[in-house]
Amino acid sequence: MILSLLLASFIGLGNNNEPYKKQITCEAWEQRKYGVLFDDKLTRRAKMQLLGFLRSKVIGQCPKFI
Repeated sequence: MILSLLLASFIGLGNNNEPYKKQITCEAWEQRKYGVLFDDKLTRRAKMQLLGFLRSKVIGQCPKFI
């Protein structure tokens, strides 16, 4: 449930015409990654799913991985 809400809120931030094409920078990915990792309300599985989704939205190469 929490994962669904997080994904819906992230997707909703994009352009209304193309909500699924939202892209983020490597810096934004790093910030969001740590926010997800330290969220005690998410299960380990939900964290990994959310991180995978967010990582797929990064523009270009990102030197650090989890």
